[in-house]
Order: sequence, then C-alpha cells, then structure tokens
Amino acid sequence: MAVNVVPIADSVAGGTLSGRSLAAIERALILDAVWSSRVEVLRSTGLESLDAQREEFTALMDDLQGSFRDACVELRTFRPLLDSLSDGDLEGAMGVLAEYSAEFAEAGRRMFEEQITDVGVRGAGVLACDYLLEEESETQAVLRSKYETLMSGELPNPGLPKSVKCALYLAGLAAAGATIVASHGVLAIVGAAGGPATGAVLAWEKSGCPECWHTITRGRFG
Repeated sequence: MAVNVVPIADSVAGGTLSGRSLAAIERALILDAVWSSRVEVLRSTGLESLDAQREEFTALMDDLQGSFRDACVELRTFRPLLDSLSDGDLEGAMGVLAEYSAEFAEAGRRMFEEQITDVGVRGAGVLACDYLLEEESETQAVLRSKYETLMSGELPNPGLPKSVKCALYLAGLAAAGATIVASHGVLAIVGAAGGPATGAVLAWEKSGCPECWHTITRGRFG
C-alpha cells in the first residue's frame, strides 16, 4: 500500500515545510543581490581591484550556487504540498496579508489583476516551482559560467537569470501564503511572512518580471 508522505497543508509539518522553502528562497535572492551588487561595483570602479577580491568572489559564488541548490531541494517537497492546497486557501492567505499591509494589497492587486490574469497565487506558485526545478541544472551552469568569465578578467551580467529570479519571487509568495494557511492566520506568522511576501510582489514589478511570465509558463500564458 502506498503511503502519502506529503505533509497536510494546514498541519505543523506543512507550516514547517513552507517556512523552510520561504527561508531558502529568501537566502538565494539575498546572495544573488550581493553577488550582483559586487559585480556592479567592479563595473563602475574597474577591474584593477579584482585580484585582491578573487577569494571573496569565489566564496560568494559557492554560497550563491549552494543556496539555489538548497532552494530547489526544499521546493521539491513544497511543490506536492501546493497540490494539496486549493486556490481559495491561498487567496484567503493573500487577503490576510492585504489586511496586514496596504502596500502588499495594492501591489498584489496589480500583480494578479493586471499582470498575471491566467491563474491565481497557487497556480503561479505551481508553475514557478516546476520551472525552477526544470531549470536547476542550466541555472547552475549559467552561474558557473559567469564566475569563470569574471575570473578571466571580464565582467559578466549579474547573477541569476531574470526568469529564474522572477520565478523565485512567485514561489516565495506561494510559500508565504502556505505558511499562513498552516498557521490559521496566527498574527506572528502573518507578520513573519508579510515582509517576504510584500518584497516578492514589489520586486516582481520593479524587476520587469511580467515580461518573463511567458517564459516561466513555457508559453502557456502571457
């Protein structure tokens, strides 16, 4: 007899899994921002200081690649949990977040009324998780290539591919929502998830992610 090992979405285990996924996504995005900002500093100041920073850049890229790998590990378990949630579950969580933050409410409205109109938060999270897991190997190869370009004395484009970063925003938003569902709206959890969720919807728009929706959905939408 097959045993269902997917945590129940509104259980403590489901909340823990969602929280781990959210934390792993946040770490990958933070490290990507650090790597990208360091490369941009070199772009403005010149490559003369690169030799003195090679070890730092090597360690930073190792951390970035490791964090993206860790995020994908968590998403492999989080993705089936999303299947156990309903669209209404996550829409309810978004409503709780909207009450928590007017900024989230307005940005979230634009996101799912003007930019992503084909699916809701759960559907967007599912598509984002699938895209990230399918692109994991290629993304790691792209990051390593950018590191090697820098070590050869040339300036690469900043870190994670844009579509991957945008998919991380969507997966993070879904993970934040799932964390709230599991907590049944406990205020402390809503507060902890509210920051990353607001950051995700604002970054989605600021980074020009709507143009990546077609790529993330493999041409199904957008």
